[in-house]
Amino acid sequence: MRNRSPQTAEKIRERLGERVLAGAPQWLAATGPATRSNALALLIGTLLGRLPAEDVSALVYTILLEQNADGSWSLDMDAAGDLSLTLEVVEALSTCGDSHAREALDKAVRWLERHRHSARLSEETLILLSAVTEVVPGSLRRMLMPVARLFMLRSARKTMQTCAGGALPLALSLLSRDKLSARGKGRRLLELQLLDGSWEGSSRTTVFALAALRHTALPLEDSAFERGWRFLRSLQLWDSEGLVQNPCDVSNILHATALRTLLVTAADQDVAAGSTLSLLHQARMSGGWALGGMLPTDLLTSALALDALSFAGDVPVETSWARRRTVLLFLRAQNSDGGWPLYTDGWSKPLWPGKRYASRIDVTAAAVQALAYSGVQEPGEEDAIARGLDFLLHRQTRRGLWRGDVNPSAVFATARTLEALFAASNERAADAVLRGAKALIALQQTDGGWGESLDLPSTPQHTAWALRALTGAPGVPQDVITKAKFYLEASVDRSELLWNSTCPAWPLPLGEHPAVLADLVTMWALEALAPTGIISRSRIRGGTRSRSIFDRRSR
Repeated sequence: MRNRSPQTAEKIRERLGERVLAGAPQWLAATGPATRSNALALLIGTLLGRLPAEDVSALVYTILLEQNADGSWSLDMDAAGDLSLTLEVVEALSTCGDSHAREALDKAVRWLERHRHSARLSEETLILLSAVTEVVPGSLRRMLMPVARLFMLRSARKTMQTCAGGALPLALSLLSRDKLSARGKGRRLLELQLLDGSWEGSSRTTVFALAALRHTALPLEDSAFERGWRFLRSLQLWDSEGLVQNPCDVSNILHATALRTLLVTAADQDVAAGSTLSLLHQARMSGGWALGGMLPTDLLTSALALDALSFAGDVPVETSWARRRTVLLFLRAQNSDGGWPLYTDGWSKPLWPGKRYASRIDVTAAAVQALAYSGVQEPGEEDAIARGLDFLLHRQTRRGLWRGDVNPSAVFATARTLEALFAASNERAADAVLRGAKALIALQQTDGGWGESLDLPSTPQHTAWALRALTGAPGVPQDVITKAKFYLEASVDRSELLWNSTCPAWPLPLGEHPAVLADLVTMWALEALAPTGIISRSRIRGGTRSRSIFDRRSR
């Protein structure tokens, strides 16, 4: 492997470049579990007659992968089977008629019969299934129908009063009617459809809205169905042999990481420029970035984007205006303790008080590093860096580590903080750097990699984080670096095109769903293996304009 490592790295970089171009500007990632989203997409796609046969098989494949051994499906990983979800899946699989689902359906129905009294049924599920089901077969359905009708009547009264509050209550209200009384009543729901074809930007709400419009006898040729289905299709992602409906748009964090990785590994400038343009296109009015799509602006993604754009500089694309706006955002958003929260409205005060806006160690580390290398100078920027540095120094543990807030990994938080301390170039941080590096070295496994602790196996992402922080750090023995690189070179996927995580999903600012992103792990690992000295960044003080590695002119 060691003899082939340069060629392998080149193959991976080329694949990453292709992935960047294919994902511009939107770069999706699947979150898990995906059963509910997949089942609803399968159901509505079948009912509307818009799902190709190969996509039916792919959605069924993904759904069956997540079936529990007892025949049920769960809303969360390692959770018990959920009655409502399993009902939705059974309806979707029964409606699509895929032959591969027959055995899974039999197991699911047996589970439902055993557990029909074990949990409260979701009103939404019962209303939807009762409206879309034309025939009422089987003893289980006959037992559930009276309960469904009771929920329907109660929900109808409630949603009639609240339908103005959103598309989902209105869709439920329409689905609660019988077909005759619902006929022709979908005008208000049509008015709530957004320009992207969705309702409320949500795949689940969009499915309910499409089902409700079908229930009102709106012709299936109406453009509302085509636009809504296109929105759902835009959020589908092929994953091996399966199709996943619930991808989260994490374009910005992936483009930011890819931009930095491509520049560090001396990739073609045109490929890197694509990610630069994507980031500039996705910048919010506040100067920050969200992970992507409908998600709120967060300061971790914003810091990573600023850091990436400082790598790109101003050639061939002018980025100084975007970097200046982001620096101003961080100056406004800094808390009184010197740290930065994950979420903010972009002004001096948070939207509302609470722990959600407390200072976070990993966000603060990313902010300090990004500001230090921003390449723009704003009044108060140096003071903000110094205050952020104080926040980090006061939160180092006795062992020398830092504990993460957004990402709970101490290895991740320590590595990111060490990079921030290097960037700040402050003499007061010298002792903290030595202690942090020593603590990281103590966690290195015998195979040369890092896990979350000595009791847990090494993973490519933990190793990449640690290696990137320790490379060039004072007092780090060379054999530590050599062993870590050997582990990364040996742990590349058999395809030799990416690194896969060998540990459970880690949380990003995605809301309720964690995600494992093989592309992100690959970028971290590839950058950690890059030879040092390709790019050397230094603090830019005064009015000096940042220059890009794309600038081939004499220096």
